[in-house]
Amino acid sequence: MISGKVLNEQFIVMARFGYKQFELHQVLIRPEARIIRKGAAIPEDLSNRKADALIVMQNPGSCLPREELKDGWQESIPDKTQYQLMRLMERMNWDELIIVNLSDMCEGDSFEFKRLLKICELQNVPNSCYANNIEEFIEMTNLVDHVLYGWGSKPEAKRLAMEHGFLPIEGVKLNGKEPKAYWNKARDYPRHPFPYLPNKCEEWVDEMAAVLKELPEVSLGEA
Repeated sequence: MISGKVLNEQFIVMARFGYKQFELHQVLIRPEARIIRKGAAIPEDLSNRKADALIVMQNPGSCLPREELKDGWQESIPDKTQYQLMRLMERMNWDELIIVNLSDMCEGDSFEFKRLLKICELQNVPNSCYANNIEEFIEMTNLVDHVLYGWGSKPEAKRLAMEHGFLPIEGVKLNGKEPKAYWNKARDYPRHPFPYLPNKCEEWVDEMAAVLKELPEVSLGEA
């Protein structure tokens, strides 16, 4: 697979960050990120800019800005999941990919993430810009040629997907685009791009590319 060092030379990750108040501390949020192939000038505002594809993930994990937080778009430090998405972009010859989330909270610890979700539920605080607002997401799909799902196997991800209106997907089209995923049919979830094991990471790229190119499945391995 293409190394992170090489991918850093080819792509840049831009994102919008902010803060949301939970209990006595603030939580970093990231409503949107974009992976962009380097080479052309990047405008100050990337909102509503067309891209090749959009993927829906669970949450931004431990995503951080490269420099001090500021208003608007800024460069973000790539993580292993985003490197996987860059590899898919290379395979598909894409120049720009949008990342949105079922939850905008930047929290990589699964136990703390679930605790924050519970607080959101108890305090009736939206944890995503798409919570109860699937119409805005559908409008955003106008910007892309492909819509991908990749939020993984966690029960809280499936619950959020259903609450926000992303599921079910069978027979559903968003502005004429059918959501695509490397689907775990046995357990009914879209596989996450970064399943930790190197051979599984390569498998995800192979399978996702096959789905996008409407080729037969390469394998039926578990993520």
